[in-house]
Amino acid sequence: MKKLVSSLVMATLLFSGISVVAAADTGADSTVKHSKAEKKEENRVKLNAKAAKWGVETTDQTNKEIKAAIQEAKAAKKVESAEKKAAKEAKKQEQLTNLKEKAAKWGVDTTGKSAKEIKAEIEAKKAEKKENKK
Repeated sequence: MKKLVSSLVMATLLFSGISVVAAADTGADSTVKHSKAEKKEENRVKLNAKAAKWGVETTDQTNKEIKAAIQEAKAAKKVESAEKKAAKEAKKQEQLTNLKEKAAKWGVDTTGKSAKEIKAEIEAKKAEKKENKK
């Protein structure tokens, strides 16, 4: 019984000593404020790096304004990318249409065939015609 009571008293003293020491330390408040200022500055540096990457001007702007400008730049890039993709697809369709016209001229059936297959058949027809001329 004595051992149990003494163990409880020792544990209480051990843990209570830690909380008293932590409560007595008032220097932690000033370091927290300093850390917040450092964190804000780190965020500003990161934002400036992102802004430079996206070509956004950061002079005399708040962090929120910089973030909004970066988002606008990203949205503009997405629109530009989508336009390029649409133009590329339109060009591809035009080339396929031209290829089908050429295939019709050479008498090649294009149903269910890829552009490469159609080109190969046209080349074969050309080679066959060349052989027949000799």
